[in-house]
Amino acid sequence: MRRVAIAAILACAAAASAESPFRAVDLPGGGANPCVVSAADGALLAVYGDDGAVWFRRSDDGKTWTEPVKVGEDCEYRGERGPRLGDAGNGTLGCVWQGKGTFGAALSRDDGKTWAATAPRDAGARGGVDVPSIAGDGKGKLVAAWVDGRDEKGGGAEGDAYAATWSGGTWSKNVKVNADIRICPCCAFAMARDASGLVFLACRTARKDVREIGVFVTRDAGKSWSRGQVSSDGWEMNGCPMAGPSIGVSPDGKTVALAWRYQGEARWALSRDGGARFAQGGTLDTGLAMGDYPKVAVTDAGAVVLAWTSGGAQRLAVKAPAGARAAKVEDAAVTSARLLAVSGKAEVIVVRVVK
Repeated sequence: MRRVAIAAILACAAAASAESPFRAVDLPGGGANPCVVSAADGALLAVYGDDGAVWFRRSDDGKTWTEPVKVGEDCEYRGERGPRLGDAGNGTLGCVWQGKGTFGAALSRDDGKTWAATAPRDAGARGGVDVPSIAGDGKGKLVAAWVDGRDEKGGGAEGDAYAATWSGGTWSKNVKVNADIRICPCCAFAMARDASGLVFLACRTARKDVREIGVFVTRDAGKSWSRGQVSSDGWEMNGCPMAGPSIGVSPDGKTVALAWRYQGEARWALSRDGGARFAQGGTLDTGLAMGDYPKVAVTDAGAVVLAWTSGGAQRLAVKAPAGARAAKVEDAAVTSARLLAVSGKAEVIVVRVVK
């Protein structure tokens, strides 16, 4: 297994203060495109791709980590794609990842010590699948979502999103998420939840060749979904931009932030009413290239932390709950690696991958 280091930097809500708010925590032996979530008990849970497989590690203190545990095989982890992790609570974890023409999924009922393959998609469903994601509601349920081609009659650059809920040991029948708009078929999904169990799904929507950003919300653990439109960029492309959004949600569910790439720009939007209405945060940067993916996270106090790559360098910005704009933060300790922002209950974890 090739050796890579992943570091988590914990940012408090007072991230705009003069004193640097970032603290590095090493995870040795990591791999590509990690997904890190904060468990209900405060532990850090990580999955990543390496040697064609998915691996899991846990840290209770941010200093020492468990040895890698293999979750599953046949994992694609290039570009936006990589394994995704959800915490249902009570030691139950779910992981999904893109494979060759399908997606893999596994469950753990013992806090990640052992994993068993599972199948969220309806048995017998045909057509291609892509960009699976997953979130746990912290109350015993997991919600998985993915782009699904079962309804397609031939090609095209639009698709549908389907979701399934794991509860009580079984997966529900699949539910179509998008009722009134199509989905960009290969831009990655992003999912997040608040402390009450609301699950948010951010994606790039499609109306013929126009690619914009939308968010779907389920209040009943995946049985039904409502939609909000986040952006009206008017990005017209005959194909897929390969640039899905990132989403962060505060524990109380009131603050919802999204970040995404629009052509060469890093853009973001913010809602203070649980995703009912979004205000455009503006353009953070104009130097993004293909493969640069802005990320966002929200602290428990409602501060927004944004991370992105521009011109090969790493950037950070913080918007305080009452702040008018996102202020850029310079910190030498975090400018040497690709950054991923992950919402935590009381802090923001910004993950850097160091090879």
